Amino acid sequence: MQVFVNKLNHALLPGDAVGQLKEEFSNQQTIKIGHGLIQHNDSIIATKAGILRYIPPNRYFIENNQHRYIPMVGDMVIGVIKDKVPGEQYSVDILAHQGNALLSFVGFDGASRRNRPDLGSGSLVYARVILANKDLDIEITCESFASMKKKDWSTGESTFGELKGGYVIECSIGLCRKLLDPNCYLLKAISDYVSFEVAVGLNGRVWINSDSNNDIILIGNAIQNSEHLSQEEVMKMLNYLFKIKKKK
Repeated sequence: MQVFVNKLNHALLPGDAVGQLKEEFSNQQTIKIGHGLIQHNDSIIATKAGILRYIPPNRYFIENNQHRYIPMVGDMVIGVIKDKVPGEQYSVDILAHQGNALLSFVGFDGASRRNRPDLGSGSLVYARVILANKDLDIEITCESFASMKKKDWSTGESTFGELKGGYVIECSIGLCRKLLDPNCYLLKAISDYVSFEVAVGLNGRVWINSDSNNDIILIGNAIQNSEHLSQEEVMKMLNYLFKIKKKK
């Protein structure tokens, strides 16, 4: 498949062509298409208005400011445990329109039948999507990506797993993608004022934890209010919210 490079990071409308499938491109790397893109005959067509984005090594999708979450394999999500279901699994609410996702009892780094977390209803988990098919149940796991260094769930230092304490806010999916961008200035700017932990889910949830409830509320307000502000306006807002609370 050949993607039209001039379309990348540009606005598209439904019906716009994004790439072509031709025999001469068959020896190139396989491309995965995500939200807002479909294959129609020999072309890849946009089905939503938004910005064409690329995630290495081979995924393309349309980014827009929607609130409805449509799961995609590889997405990092914040879920709420709802119940235990047959098959040694948890039913987890990840705000997907298809319904709850399934999480295996042993779907944690280093977990086994005898050594695993025992999560109750209402517990929060940071997980990733491993199966997303409209005709099947969504499946998630708290095991790290193969490329990541794994730490046993019992150490409390694993990338994915139970989120203890803190507070969850809901944001647009577009804002969550911005927060996950390595070049996002917002989280770095907030860290100049206060120490905190954060987990961002592509399902529109952000988990925040800090030393005090007041700090957690301020951080949540700063994140939610930043969505439609310029960088200069964000800096002024942070100065107003935190005032003289800058870290020593």
